[in-house]
Amino acid sequence: MKAKVLFIIDNLTGGGAEKMLIHVLRRIDRDRFDVSLLTVVKYGIYVPDVPSDIRFISVFGDGKVMKRFGLFPLFRLYRRLGAILFRKYPYFVSQFIRIPDFDIGISFCHGDNMPLLWTLKRHFRKTVLWIHGDMRISSRRFILKRFPRETASVDRFIFVSEAAKDAFIETFPEHAHLRALMSVIYNPLDFDSIKHQGIRRKRENPDELQVIAIGRLDKGKSFNRLISVHHRLLDDGIRHELVILGKGPEYEALEQQITELGVGTTCRLAGFQNPYPYLAAADIFVLSSINEALPTVIAEAMVLCKPIVSTRVAGADELLEDGRFGIITENSEKGIYDGLKEMLTNSALRKHFEEELTNCRDEFVFTSDVHNIEEKLLKML
Repeated sequence: MKAKVLFIIDNLTGGGAEKMLIHVLRRIDRDRFDVSLLTVVKYGIYVPDVPSDIRFISVFGDGKVMKRFGLFPLFRLYRRLGAILFRKYPYFVSQFIRIPDFDIGISFCHGDNMPLLWTLKRHFRKTVLWIHGDMRISSRRFILKRFPRETASVDRFIFVSEAAKDAFIETFPEHAHLRALMSVIYNPLDFDSIKHQGIRRKRENPDELQVIAIGRLDKGKSFNRLISVHHRLLDDGIRHELVILGKGPEYEALEQQITELGVGTTCRLAGFQNPYPYLAAADIFVLSSINEALPTVIAEAMVLCKPIVSTRVAGADELLEDGRFGIITENSEKGIYDGLKEMLTNSALRKHFEEELTNCRDEFVFTSDVHNIEEKLLKML
């Protein structure tokens, strides 16, 4: 008999957790699992990528009917107000959600969706809280709203890195006694697909060193610091290009910063693209985030053997093995500047990291696949 599993997430915007969820939904064994997906809002660039055989449920729908009649702006207002209502009164809103019973309910990424795990608990034999963030970074008030006493009744906690697990226990020492229920599953990567898609695209200026950054354009990724560093490096005579892939709420602010600094010819916001051809064509990958739990994009850069500069965030030390596979800087603008300057000006260092990554792929910490996730879930039953 198939295990019936419901994955729950806020939405399907362009973040690493959402991307990994789509990968899991595509690869999970249909002979062993009957899978459904529940989102708070049916929204985001990954919505079209949900496999057609997955039952897709949403608290606030997708507005198709209203869009057909030219009323989509009204639906956006309804969705926005509904999301506010849900954040304030999740238990009330949950009473109107109709779902069948499942063997396992999974809150796949901490956020607004988490109260659904306990308000709908009567529909689940087992529950899983899957943490994709560093709880030390989130504000205490924000966390407490989403971690009521019911958290202690969760059957399994899964973290995407050891650092994310340690951060959770540090933030919630009252849950330390639940350590036996906690495990780490690194986000699975499709090595062959990444390498297949990582066909180098042609660059306009192949003779100029190119730095690439990838991620949702939000404050946590701190691309504003990276653009400032890019400007400083140019002023210091270190020629290079900066390409930033992604969409998000900070797009206009970043565009304005690029204009004000006068770096429009060397820095480009390229929007949401298939990242692998861009990553393969670049000379250096940089992660400028303020916080992460396990930056999957670092793992993708490692698969394509790119020299890496990363701020010290949760998961970076594990992936890069404390500097074996890339430079880890202090989490500041100065740290990003120093690390990127060293990588840009030292061709021997870039070659060293490329060779180290090429020769040690079998030793990467993230070699798990979807099969590991399947086994963990089945053991719960």
